[in-house]
Amino acid sequence: MSRKNLVVMLFVFFVTVMVTVSVVTAQTPAASGVTRPYSGQLADSSGQAVSDGLYDFIFTLYPSEKNGAVLWTEIQTGVNVKSGSMNVVLGQNMPMTKELADRQGLWLSVSVRGPQDGEFILLNPRIDMNSTKEVSTLTCPHNHFTDYWPGESSEYGLLIENMSTGDGLRAYSQSTTWNYAAIFGANIAATGYGTGVYGFSDKGVGVYANSNSGDGLEATTASNIKSAVYGHSVDGNGIWGISTNRQGVHGGSTNNFGVEATGGGDASYSDLLGDLLIGGTRGEIFSFGNVMELYSNGYMVIDLDNDNNSANQFEIWNGLETLVYKVDESGNTTATGTKSASINTPNFGQRLMYSVESPEVWFEDIGTAHLENGVAMVKFETIFAETVNASLDYHVFVTPLCEYAVILFVSEKTEEGFTVKGETLDKQPSNCGFDYRVIAKRLGYEDDRLMPVDTTANSRP
Repeated sequence: MSRKNLVVMLFVFFVTVMVTVSVVTAQTPAASGVTRPYSGQLADSSGQAVSDGLYDFIFTLYPSEKNGAVLWTEIQTGVNVKSGSMNVVLGQNMPMTKELADRQGLWLSVSVRGPQDGEFILLNPRIDMNSTKEVSTLTCPHNHFTDYWPGESSEYGLLIENMSTGDGLRAYSQSTTWNYAAIFGANIAATGYGTGVYGFSDKGVGVYANSNSGDGLEATTASNIKSAVYGHSVDGNGIWGISTNRQGVHGGSTNNFGVEATGGGDASYSDLLGDLLIGGTRGEIFSFGNVMELYSNGYMVIDLDNDNNSANQFEIWNGLETLVYKVDESGNTTATGTKSASINTPNFGQRLMYSVESPEVWFEDIGTAHLENGVAMVKFETIFAETVNASLDYHVFVTPLCEYAVILFVSEKTEEGFTVKGETLDKQPSNCGFDYRVIAKRLGYEDDRLMPVDTTANSRP
């Protein structure tokens, strides 16, 4: 932005968009021409006097209110303005001719430059010098400055420095449409990835957006490969949003992801870094639609109580705020409904097969053995033996596999296995086979029987 742009901004913020002028028509002869006293009151758009200081002015006379050739002009610098009042003598630097001073239909144009370095700003409309009005008003046309100052710089077009603790730049707008703003930044480079608005801070926030009723920050893009908002951080959060009554961060897209997050925690599942961080004491993800879908091209993991500081559980609640399913950190599962498997049948479609429930925690094993001379020693399968407590009483059920009647009975039970004996009805030792089913207490759950539900753990914190 050129030096002239700096003047526009400074003038908008700090100088004036309105000049109230009292015209004194008395003429004073001079050796080389005629001068005219001129006084006025400089005020901003709210009617308040401008700041005290030394202002520069350009005064120009025209033969008409609009257009026309310049009849006379002069520059006066260092005019002292105090409490908005200024007093000058027109013609003191470039005296007028008597014929010009006496001419009817003169129109005065005023340009002003504030105490800060910059270019002159033309104020409109022109003032009728022959008007009987004691006070005339100058206002900026259309309430904005239309001057255009082209320039070239490989660094910046505008530099504003505030070496104190206030704002470097402050702008206000009363626009009611989205495409007009207090500050509008556009990058019109045809190539590359230049920035429309760029904010930087050594310690604080690079860009801070706030709104009383609308979105604090809204961004859109027509690109199908770039994001409306892109956030990146080396050690902090890529994007951090907080709101009292609405969304801290809201993202939407027609044909792509509404929000994409990529973090630096891909090296390990235990590095406490990830792609998305939900702050606060209660992290919540909510969908207003009828379906919430989670996708993964690999594992999908839920890590309970990562800091290992308390007993926690994974829970599913229904719409009536009733807990229907939970898994605690030990893997204990509780459900209020049935446990079933969906089985596809050739003639009857999908059907449910239900799990058998028991008041105690049992493991069972099923097998086949053979009697030899009426006796069979059955040892527990090695892995099964390590899952149960066979030192406690366990149960064995046997079924003979013979073409004749056989009496089977369990004669002994040990921690290693059990002994089955069999004889025919005429009390002869049998050599037939038999099926067996053994049921033993699960190791570590020997005393659990119809345990009460801990309803205190069924309330969300």
